[in-house]
Amino acid sequence: MFKTLKINAILVIAILVSLSFFSCDGKYRRLQTNSETFDESNFKSDLKKQIHFVPKQPVIIETDTILANGFNVKINYHSLNDNYSQSKTAYSNDKDKTTYYSNFEAAISVYKNNEYCNEFILNKSFFHDFESPLFLEKAIMQYVWVDFTSSTNQTLRLNTTFNIPDTEIYKDFIIEISNLGAVNIRRNNFSANTI
Repeated sequence: MFKTLKINAILVIAILVSLSFFSCDGKYRRLQTNSETFDESNFKSDLKKQIHFVPKQPVIIETDTILANGFNVKINYHSLNDNYSQSKTAYSNDKDKTTYYSNFEAAISVYKNNEYCNEFILNKSFFHDFESPLFLEKAIMQYVWVDFTSSTNQTLRLNTTFNIPDTEIYKDFIIEISNLGAVNIRRNNFSANTI
């Protein structure tokens, strides 16, 4: 009984060793040049891909503005990590270049005569009633700024712009915050490229 078991074990080991030698393509690769071996591998396609992130580093812009009409507005405009609006793929010089653009949002705190009015985070979700989902999916918030000249004693006015990267498509919005804290958003329909 042990004799047949010993023969079967030797037979199984011999089959495994012979399979490992026959499946090895070392002889075939030894006869190839380095460039031929590289051409056959998947590394060549990986080297043709370029991935870029815009911006490369996180962005945070903080402003604290006190207006003569008694309003005080604090804006924390920042890029969102791991939240990208659009990826653009371009093919040039036999390379596949993909660019990812970070989305932005602004944390806004508003005070009137040192009394709390409102606090909110301004992001794309505020603008779903004004623009198509396709535009908002591709666009990024460019900036948020205080409109000193249009603000009144009763209303603080902020402006923001959305842009689809690498295009001339811009959409401008006006955010009005009353001294009671009510927020009103409307589209700014002025001609963007008028000089």
